Amino acid sequence: MLEVFLFSVIVGLVYMLMAIGFNLVLGVSRIVNLAYGAQIILTSYIASTLLNFMPAVMALPISVLLSLVIGAILWLVLWIFRKDLILSIVVSIAVALLIEGVLLKIYGARLISLVIAPGDIMGISAQWVIAAFSSIASLLAFYVMMSRTMIGKRMAAVAENEDLARYMGINVRVTSMLSFMIASLFASVASIAITPLYAIYPHVGWYYLTIVLAVVIVGGLGSAMGALASSMILSFTQSLAAYYIGSPAKDLIPLTILISVLLLRPEGIFGRGVRWA
Repeated sequence: MLEVFLFSVIVGLVYMLMAIGFNLVLGVSRIVNLAYGAQIILTSYIASTLLNFMPAVMALPISVLLSLVIGAILWLVLWIFRKDLILSIVVSIAVALLIEGVLLKIYGARLISLVIAPGDIMGISAQWVIAAFSSIASLLAFYVMMSRTMIGKRMAAVAENEDLARYMGINVRVTSMLSFMIASLFASVASIAITPLYAIYPHVGWYYLTIVLAVVIVGGLGSAMGALASSMILSFTQSLAAYYIGSPAKDLIPLTILISVLLLRPEGIFGRGVRWA
């Protein structure tokens, strides 16, 4: 059971990292990016190819950089349509399907997993340690950025009132792009952290998108504590379901929790009472 506990905590941290990226774009840019699940798995597919030609210390940063370039292109496309909510959602779905189709064409439907660091560290899988460290480091860096830097304060201002922020001289377009790039970075880090734990295939992006939506909605939009709580609830529920019932049962958990919260408490566990900064 100790292994189940540690695994659940690590996966919960990765889920929180995924959700913060999605939440940041939604709050700052007012963009519902339903291609976010495809972005999450894209980095791992790029890394799996590069690892055939170079060591991990080179392959992983390059794969993240390429994913950021693709994220910048995606932001530009969604920014054009962001004034029309329905159209921007449709475009993001179309982009997700495009990425999925390209991955299917290149890699097929087979499962892919990353082996970044084989072996153990003090009796704990090295890949678990890397996933935990990368997630915690990213979350701490995000907290410092949002609470201590001008970039974070500008993002908070745009999220609070875009028109007032623009009147105060803040470049809303640049701030939106930065938020999207940070979200893309978090998606890449989460991808590299989660793929050694769970194998991926081209369609699994929709599953991760469901997890992200569950974490964001259950925790409440803009709630840091809510994101942490809902990530851990979701992760532990999945692990216990897989342990006692069977692996297929865990795949139903995110959608079940999402629907239940939408029906019983649409504002989420913590509502909108807690802000990122």
